[in-house]
Amino acid sequence: MGPRSREDQEQPQDGEPPAKTRRTSRACIQCRMRKQRCDGPAEANPTLPCRRCCQLGATCSFTTTPPENEGEHGTLSNTVHKVSKIHKQVMDHQRRIQELEEALRELREGRTERKVVVQNTLSSPGVGILDVSTDLGTQPGYSTEVDLNQIFSPSNVSATSHSQNAQANPSMFGSELPSPPPTDPGFTMDAVDLDTPMSTLRNLKTLSKESTEARSMTYDPILPVLSRKDIQTFEQDPIVQGIMTLEEAQQAFDIFFTHCHLHAPFLCVQTQRSASSVRHTSPTLFLSVCTVGARFWQAANSQMNYQGLHHAYQDLVSLLDQSVSRLLLQPTLSDVNLDHIRALLLYIQWMPTEQLTPGICQTRYNDISAWSVLGLAIRYAIFLGLDRTAIKPFLAESTEFLTQEDFARLRVWINLLTCDCHLMLSAGLPASLDPEPMMKIARNFAFHKDALQPGDSKIAAICELVAIIKKSAKSSGDPSVRTLDAATLKRANSDFDAWESFWISSLSDEFHHSQIPFTSFRWYRLAINSAGLGSILSPKSTQQPMQLSLLQALDNSLTAAAQTIFALAKETNWQLWHSQCQSLTSFPSGPFTIDEEAIGRFRFAVDSAWITHSFAAVFLVLCYTRGAIDDELQILHLAHSSSVRTVAPAAPRPTSLFFRLISLASQIFDTICRTSAAHPAADYRTIINNVFSVILKGSKEEGNAQAQSSGEDISGLDLGGGDMSMDGLFEMMLDAGFNWQGGLFRDDASEFPAL
Repeated sequence: MGPRSREDQEQPQDGEPPAKTRRTSRACIQCRMRKQRCDGPAEANPTLPCRRCCQLGATCSFTTTPPENEGEHGTLSNTVHKVSKIHKQVMDHQRRIQELEEALRELREGRTERKVVVQNTLSSPGVGILDVSTDLGTQPGYSTEVDLNQIFSPSNVSATSHSQNAQANPSMFGSELPSPPPTDPGFTMDAVDLDTPMSTLRNLKTLSKESTEARSMTYDPILPVLSRKDIQTFEQDPIVQGIMTLEEAQQAFDIFFTHCHLHAPFLCVQTQRSASSVRHTSPTLFLSVCTVGARFWQAANSQMNYQGLHHAYQDLVSLLDQSVSRLLLQPTLSDVNLDHIRALLLYIQWMPTEQLTPGICQTRYNDISAWSVLGLAIRYAIFLGLDRTAIKPFLAESTEFLTQEDFARLRVWINLLTCDCHLMLSAGLPASLDPEPMMKIARNFAFHKDALQPGDSKIAAICELVAIIKKSAKSSGDPSVRTLDAATLKRANSDFDAWESFWISSLSDEFHHSQIPFTSFRWYRLAINSAGLGSILSPKSTQQPMQLSLLQALDNSLTAAAQTIFALAKETNWQLWHSQCQSLTSFPSGPFTIDEEAIGRFRFAVDSAWITHSFAAVFLVLCYTRGAIDDELQILHLAHSSSVRTVAPAAPRPTSLFFRLISLASQIFDTICRTSAAHPAADYRTIINNVFSVILKGSKEEGNAQAQSSGEDISGLDLGGGDMSMDGLFEMMLDAGFNWQGGLFRDDASEFPAL
């Protein structure tokens, strides 16, 4: 007979009482999963299944898993073995803690040494925090990048990597997984308001960060000296990089505020003229001003024998490109501030120039680049709430206690409005900002007792011009004011006349006719009046009776274009300007000569001013070649048949008003380019001279000789006067980037909007 099963072995015999359920300290895996009581392995044979698995017919773990050494369970040797294992784990943890503490100690010592260097440097008189690496960077063999990376020494990186790897690999900590980040017991939701999703989460993150910083300050009183922002500041600081000295930086600031600031006065002369101060408070603005000043280095420092731009101008441009790229691609909440908007506005209005070939300069200014950077500046301003905070203080009943910060915000906001409008008129793209709220406070701001005269009056007057353009766009339903109806254009010209009457009487003792806001006034009037003249200036147009509205628009355009050029002549003056040049017949006779003082100011104008001046001259040439006017700028439809006049295709008379004006315009470009080869005017000089050579019937040899004497690269460029048509010249202008409102120079008359 074979061995009996567990049931047979434990079956009670006849006359014996049933056995009690035996308790056991070891249960099978199947009973544990079913959460049922297990009677444990059989005493006689531990490999037999438990009673319940036998009843269910299931495989019991007792039959597959060898039992533990029950003989050693609870013995002294087994206890000693477990204690030894635990002791080894404790020693491993202590060793890891010591390694981390040693790495932390080395990191603190490195920070302390850097902090001592900073404090010793700050103790020197007249030295700011950014001057720390200035002295060190001038020492031979010193590298700013290596010095900054001393904080992250190989031992520190090793310890940090060890800690990170330990967190990523749970086996390094035994069977336990790393614990989640600790929570802040003092964090509350009391200071959190419901806003946009990103804003709400950002506020929560800020509160958590503040609480974490408060805890870390109690644990480690030595704060980091160089943050990520500090490192970026050092990397983009021209003084630290050895590109220019602090004395040269101050000279660049002096150039900007003496010559450039007059054309766009949105910086504060009182608080931002010091290079060292701006360098400490706003490194990006400091770099922007230095780059603009370095661009006009030769023009303002001709006595120093500099050959063109500052010798390190391209290095400054590289740093500025990195700074602007970071504001565009990697902005943080701290980047949204007034100084960064100022830096972007400087970039828009005085864009860097590139001198890829000696003697030839090319500006970056075009509608795409200007629109992109301006869009970023506008978004920063809206995010900062500048559209509300800039105007609100001036709406109060009493403006007695306005601060300089209030004026500073409003100057920046007005400059955004004017740049937006000017670019809309130049490129034909719709404006993004609404100037109407500004109209309620414009004149109060201009004549406030705390305003910076005359700069604040200038920009307030331009703001009213922007409002006239915006009003016309709203009335016509065309945001780009390309298709103004006759009634809207008439109201706009009436508003322009009222504006001119008020501001001439208000500013006659302080302003010159060749300065803003009157240069802007002439450009705005020329832009909206000439926008609808494509139908009569097309080469396919026929001589038909012209509508009265078109005649008025053409007359206003001719007057504004002629005034734009004549404003730089010596033969005009401010006292007689409002009465002398209100009509084309009142222009003085005799040749026009350049006003050296006016040219000296104009060479520092914003880049868009050269678009304006170039277009004014080309517009006059276009009107003459298309048979709309004679050489006295009289409209042929209105001129008397008995009048002495010369019309195209005949060359204009040397004594005619048209000849004298285009000769003056050509002299202006030649003078600017002769005294400063690296100037935005060089981009349009060849185009303007080619256009004029066609009108004046210059020979091909004369045109080539003129271009060669000016240092222009004429390889592959046809300058032939009679060989090149006006249509070919305008196509060349479009290829060179000289575009205005997307189609005035197109040949297809259907492309032009009708008035």
